[in-house]
Amino acid sequence: MPLKLALIGSRGIPPKYGGAEVFAYELSKRLKNYFEIYVTCETDHYGIDDYEGIKRVHVKAHHKQLLTLPAIYDIIETIYLLSKIKDIDIYYYLLPDGAFAAILARLAGKKTLVNTDGIEWKRMFVRMKYAPPHRKLLYCVAGIFLLTS
Repeated sequence: MPLKLALIGSRGIPPKYGGAEVFAYELSKRLKNYFEIYVTCETDHYGIDDYEGIKRVHVKAHHKQLLTLPAIYDIIETIYLLSKIKDIDIYYYLLPDGAFAAILARLAGKKTLVNTDGIEWKRMFVRMKYAPPHRKLLYCVAGIFLLTS
């Protein structure tokens, strides 16, 4: 019986948005012969389906231009996985936003990995330079959050 591995932190597969989705897709394709792979997908419903031999775990998400908080979705996805698929062996968080969600998996006794994108926090401070004055504090807080993650 293969180990079960959950990839958490991308918007889902097939990739449509960016690097994290491509990473999740390519990694899951390569590992599906050795692990039972679950990839979380931020969609408009809850459920599980199969895509090219990879289990997609759909979690309802509402994306707005400035209100999307990946760390919150990582927490929701972790709670959903812990409650619906109790026998996942490894929780792999693809981005540092998942560091706080990983605490929940660890408290549940699960093995966890966090892929740290070492410069993500710096991007927030660069963006802060171009943000309107009323959003600069938000960018600063987000940058500090990612640095501590």
